[in-house]
Formats: sequence, C-alpha cells, structure tokens
Amino acid sequence: QYATIQAAVNASQPGDVIEVSPGAYNELVTISNKDSLTLRTTGGIGQVTVRGFRLQQSNVITIKGFIVDATGTTEHGIVLMGGNNQNADVTIEACDIKNAGNDQSGISIARGNPRTRIVNNRIRDNGRNGIVIIDATGGPHYVINNTIVRNGWNGVNVARQHVIYLVNN
Repeated sequence: QYATIQAAVNASQPGDVIEVSPGAYNELVTISNKDSLTLRTTGGIGQVTVRGFRLQQSNVITIKGFIVDATGTTEHGIVLMGGNNQNADVTIEACDIKNAGNDQSGISIARGNPRTRIVNNRIRDNGRNGIVIIDATGGPHYVINNTIVRNGWNGVNVARQHVIYLVNN
C-alpha cells in the first residue's frame, strides 16, 4: 500500500505489522516514537534488502528477516539510539547484517535500550564490530544464536557496565 518502507512506518499505528515484499529498497529506515510495531519480510527470509535501520524513542519493535546491506553508507547497519532517545524491548531476528563501512559496526546499541534481543542473525563483514554496545550503562541485552564473523574488530564489543547475555553464538 506504500511506495516505501519509510512511508509505511510513518503511517503505522501501535500493533501494526508491516510486511515488506521481496526486493531491494535503497532506504535507511527510521523508526521514531513508535510502539508495538513489527516489520517483517514476505516471501521468505533474505529476499528484502535495505540500507539500514535507526531506532529512537520506540518500544516493542521487531525487525525480522531483512538483509541489511550498509555498503556505501556512513552508518551502522542497525542503530539503537540511547539516553533520552533510547528504546525498549527491541528484537532483531533472522537478519543478515553486513558491509557497514570502515568506521561502522553491524549493530550499534547506545546507553539504555533495556531488553534488546538479537537472535538468529548473521552479522558479518562490517568495518568495525559485529555488535557494539556503547556509552555508560544499559541493558539487559540478549545476544542469542547468532553467527558473527569476519568483522574488522570484534564480534561483540561491550563498554562499561552493560548487562549482556551471550548465548550460543
């Protein structure tokens, strides 16, 4: 019903499920001030490519089944803003997150962001870390059952006092 993923996100209401048809979308999708929203692909996992996702001040968000290919951008593949812009209860599931540039990571999580779940993803070939958890304190974060390989620095880099559960990666 919408020409872009961003237009669908902007028009969404709490509880909506946005199903994205197969294809390549040259979009960095911003999810801001949204609650209870699911973005998922149709036609099977790995058939929808986007440039990235940026989340701020959003709660109970699920992103499932996307190829996040940040080639040529100056962004992390997926960014969860922190502090006053933090999110809660974000799930990133069954995605292929790759090719963030030399100074970028596949997933970046800033201060706060309680109950972030990163589950069953491939996180690979990013310039810095597969996953970076930055700033002061935050979490808990759950990193479960992911394949994290060939990133420039670390698979998972956790700063300071974040609470993180690393399980079966």
